[in-house]
Order: sequence, then C-alpha cells, then structure tokens
Amino acid sequence: MRINKMMIAFLVVFVAACGGDDGRTVDDDPTIEAGVYCSDAIERQAQYASRWTNGFGERKFSRYRWENEEKTLAFLIGDRVEFQNGFGAWQPHWYSCEIFFGEGAPVVMEAHAFPGRMPGR
Repeated sequence: MRINKMMIAFLVVFVAACGGDDGRTVDDDPTIEAGVYCSDAIERQAQYASRWTNGFGERKFSRYRWENEEKTLAFLIGDRVEFQNGFGAWQPHWYSCEIFFGEGAPVVMEAHAFPGRMPGR
C-alpha cells in the first residue's frame, strides 16, 4: 500500500483529535450527536419558521463543555440558526442545549434560543 500526502494529513488530524496524554478520544465530542437530538428542541423555540445556516459537514454547535466527570451531561452552544419574525425577515439567533447521555438514546434536558449572534464572537 502506497502512503500519499492525503493519508498522512488524515492521520495527523485523527491523532490530534484523539488527544495525547489527556485520554480524550473522538468519542468525547458530543457536538455531532447533540446536533441531531437538540435540533428539534431548538427549532421549537421559533414563533414562526426556522432555518439552519450551517453548511454540509459543519456542526450546529461550536462550543461545548462536560458538566460532570462521567461525561454524561453536556452543555452546548452555537449560532447557526435563523428565526423568521412577524414581518417575514430572518433574524440570526444563538442557542444552547443541555443533553444527557445515559443508557439508551440521549435526552435533551433544556434548549433555549436568543436573538442575535453568540456573545464573544
């Protein structure tokens, strides 16, 4: 098997994502799974219509933190959604979601949306 530059780049990214001595792995990142389960709860925050502005392959949540050492409760935030107002104009919103990863399917504990861009951006 011949190793090319693309394979080397993939391995470098994969190893960096797995972390080094801290024991973290790619599985420790809850943003993909939370994007699936939290989307509906966030969309329900809209009074009228909603639409996601993230592109194909982009995650809906840009930041997260684990709320406990067992890594079963995560708090995530992002700003890739727009809600339509009463005049039909689209307004950017930022949102948060708290999700529990226990036995079985993840459970959305809370979801909130706020008008404007995410603070600190």
